[in-house]
Amino acid sequence: MYRVIIAEDEPNVREGIAKTVDFAAAGFSLCGMCENGREALALMEKHRPELVITDIRMPVMDGIALAEEAKERFPKTKIVFLTGHSEFEYAKAAVALKVNDYVLKPISAKILRELLARIKQELDRETEELQKLTQMENKLTRSEQIMREDALRAAVSGQLPPEALTAEVGISPQRNGYRVLIFCVDRLAEAAAKQSVTPKDINASLAQLAGEISGADGTVFAFENTVLILNDGTKAERMANKIQREASLSLGVSLSVYVSDQEKDLAALPALFQKTAEIAALNAMIEDGSVIFTEGLGKGESMPEFHAKRYNAEFVKAIRQGQGNEAKEVVCAMLDHMRRKYLSYARINVYIHDMAADAAEAVEELTETCADNLRTFSIPEISDSVGPDEVKASLLAFTELCISCINSAKGGFSRLLMERAEEYIRANFASQDLSLSDVCDFLSVSQSYFSALFKAKYHKTFLEYLTDLRIEKAKSLLSTTDFKLYEIAERSGYADPHYFSVIFKKHTGMTPKDYRNEKHEIHEKHSL
Repeated sequence: MYRVIIAEDEPNVREGIAKTVDFAAAGFSLCGMCENGREALALMEKHRPELVITDIRMPVMDGIALAEEAKERFPKTKIVFLTGHSEFEYAKAAVALKVNDYVLKPISAKILRELLARIKQELDRETEELQKLTQMENKLTRSEQIMREDALRAAVSGQLPPEALTAEVGISPQRNGYRVLIFCVDRLAEAAAKQSVTPKDINASLAQLAGEISGADGTVFAFENTVLILNDGTKAERMANKIQREASLSLGVSLSVYVSDQEKDLAALPALFQKTAEIAALNAMIEDGSVIFTEGLGKGESMPEFHAKRYNAEFVKAIRQGQGNEAKEVVCAMLDHMRRKYLSYARINVYIHDMAADAAEAVEELTETCADNLRTFSIPEISDSVGPDEVKASLLAFTELCISCINSAKGGFSRLLMERAEEYIRANFASQDLSLSDVCDFLSVSQSYFSALFKAKYHKTFLEYLTDLRIEKAKSLLSTTDFKLYEIAERSGYADPHYFSVIFKKHTGMTPKDYRNEKHEIHEKHSL
């Protein structure tokens, strides 16, 4: 719908025009009315209308002055003059300003509708022509971009002579030398799912953003990730940080950036790109949002085997001796070492799961307690969607479970812990705010450790246990008291009687009312 403004100093004429015709039905939205040219310019600045209907003679700034100013500042806006018979010759002279039309007062609804129809046809035609032109320009731009990307792919794979890059792609390293920057979206699959788009969509948007920001300083193309060939290598860190910041604000994603060595010879581009891409592929333990300079780094996969065996041996030893803190320190040290060695997902997962399997075997040798839970404990594999922090948390929870098994065999620690937990839960289950966090704070243990231990003893989760406890309390109150439903809900730990009824029926197959009636009927039969 096109926007229109009316400028007319006579209120009755101004209001009459607004009421004479249905602007919306004609394809226009009346977005403002005013009484002189100066006010009209202010409204045009605010609303950017496609059409202005203006009187010629107005105080402060007349229609002629308004048209002159509008054509200078808003050249695409259509101008239509309103004029009386005495001003007719004056109005015709004003057409030299290339206003689009003029209308004689008084204005009839028919004339105004015809005017709006003519203007709309012009605007529709211009809009269509502009769209066609934009589409052609986009196709040309996209074709050029595809040709540039194809040339760059050929260059980094060694299929295109380096000297051709300057002519075909426009890469011209400055005196300081160039660098290759590879941008990897952290947790790409997760980011795409969160935004309901494909990973390809995010990478395409990132490539466009990087191209807009780098401008003449570099050349961007989309490979497996977004790649930027930066003409001046000294600007690498500043450029990386700027694109990271804009990607976070505009695209809602976090980026890790891998920056190559600095080179002056374009012949080195294939090797430079290959090395940087290989290191970028081994980013399993890199913190989100990192900027990694690859100078001095190898190709990853370089963690000596003896380190893995050493960490494994130290971890199992600490587990056997029931030294929880020492075992956790080994876990943290190993993961930190992995982070600095740029290992692949596959290599990290092998190290972690081998170590966990050896620890579980050691525990089973000492005690059968928790053996099933240790064997079925799931440590997630690190991947694009599972980060190092999640794996670390799971491995530390596994460590606590191992230690609790050892301590259980040595002194019944876990049994005592569960007894205290049960006492606390039974004493506080009627509190509507009781949570797993409250219980763990009371016991001074982590939630992951407590959950594993609790499941091993009761074969149900904390929430399942708490719900069962509350439902049993409600059943007792329904059977033995005349409390109202909301009172029973509150005494059972539920603030909302409706939600209580839903949970109760889910667990018993009956509504609280039906359950009470059934119990009362049974009681009356036994009383006879």
